[in-house]
Parts: sequence; structure tokens; C-alpha cells
Amino acid sequence: MGSLHFSPSSDCIRGASLQESTTLSRPIGHMERNCDHSLKLLALRMMPLFSKLPPSVTTLGWVSGWEIAYKLREITASLDMVRAQPSVDNTELKFAMACANGVASQLHFHHITSHIASFAYSPATLTSKKSGEARTLQDEELHTTWCGLYITAGIYLHRVLGLQDPSEKTYHRYVIHVLKKALTEHLARMKNGRSLSDQILLWQILLGAMSVEMIRREQRLESCDCPLTAFFDKAIWEWSWVARVSSWTDARAVLGRIVWPGAYVDEDLVREIWERSCNK
Repeated sequence: MGSLHFSPSSDCIRGASLQESTTLSRPIGHMERNCDHSLKLLALRMMPLFSKLPPSVTTLGWVSGWEIAYKLREITASLDMVRAQPSVDNTELKFAMACANGVASQLHFHHITSHIASFAYSPATLTSKKSGEARTLQDEELHTTWCGLYITAGIYLHRVLGLQDPSEKTYHRYVIHVLKKALTEHLARMKNGRSLSDQILLWQILLGAMSVEMIRREQRLESCDCPLTAFFDKAIWEWSWVARVSSWTDARAVLGRIVWPGAYVDEDLVREIWERSCNK
């Protein structure tokens, strides 16, 4: 995963090795049944692309988040429906039923294709991409950084939908470091909070903040990781101020426009993070 493979210059976080970067890119451990096997094979064949570093002259442009958001909505809607059935009480079976249409393989496929689409190899391509990114985005467009989209989609799958992602804790500080860089870049381009590109930014910030807080609680740390918590609190406050959104009800509606389950067991935690940040 070239975009996640770098050595931070100022933070006390080690650079990831090629093997570790490949581990970060593992697809979710899904058990798809009755799906299109050709699609699954195609997704598997594309996996080695994550373990090959792009040329040093490569830069990353922005990507459309529509495909990823749409597939996450499909999984979320399916899980909401399956979990509403009291007769289904096996977690693995619930996920298998929700992904019966091959949506997990489609999600992995779109992660890779959007990553490739974000590459700019030549000066001409780079100039073209930069000029395209400089234009004013329309409200219905959903543009974001690839790193921010990939990382927060994984957090959403694991933390919100309850799917397993064993690499999250192991590489937590490194992943959050990359996410911070992506969010900082996105915040610099935020307009007024009305466009979907601005709204997916809030979705990403809150998922990152939630992940940091959950890791802290799981490790039973009495004090929060101040630099990380401070970063996300400030990012939430800044988004709230620019978008003129202060109530949790309005913020929750923004999350729903991207993707969010009908009922989420830890929603009170997300609300607590929002209200704490906005009151600072």
C-alpha cells in the first residue's frame, strides 16, 4: 500500500515495512456465500497491487467516495435487516447473510480501483489532476482523500458494524497518524459543510475520534492520549464552526447522509465526543 508506506519525519512513529503495509491492506475477513465467484477471484487477484510501491514520482490525487459509500450502505442496510430478526443470533451467520450478494468483494475491488485512480505519474497528469481539483466542487459530489476514505471505511466496518479487523489495534498509532494527515488536507479544502465532500469529512473525523477513544477504554488507560484527542476535538470544533452545525441531531443527520446504521450500540459515545468537542 504505497500511500500508507512512509516514514514520518517528526512524530515518534516508526515507518511501516512492506510486510506491515501489506498486512494493513488485508481485506475484511468475510465469509461470502452464494456470490459471484468471478468477482471474488478478481478482487483476490488485485490484492498484490497493494504490496507494490508506486514509483517515487507518484503523487496522490483525490477520489470519488461514491462507490465505497454505496457499498457500505448496502452492508449496513443488510445487517440492520438481519439483526432485526431475533431468530438469527450467530454473529458470523449474520455477516454471511448480509454479504450474500458479494458486496464485500465489491467493496475491496472499489478500494483498489479508487487507489489506482488517485495516482498521478507524469507532470502532465499531475497538472491535469491539480487543475481538476482546484475547481469548485458541486454539492452532490463526494470527493475525499483515498487514505482518509480507506482508513475510516475500515473503522466503520469494525467499530460500527462489528466486523473483525485484527490489524487495527496492532497498527493503531501508525494508521491514525496517516489519517491525521489526510484529514488535515481535507479540512484545508472545506467550504461550508453543505457539500457531500464536506459531510464525508465529518464522518471521517468522528470515526477517527471514536476509534481513539475506544482503544483508550479497551486498554483501560486512565488518561486519554492528549495529542490525538486534542487533534480530533479541534477538527470536530473546526468543522462545526465552519458548517454552523452545533446540535448532535444535525450532526447525526450528516452521518446518515453518508452511511450510518439505524441503531448503533455505541452512539452515545459518538454523541459524547461531539458535544465535548463543540463545547470547547
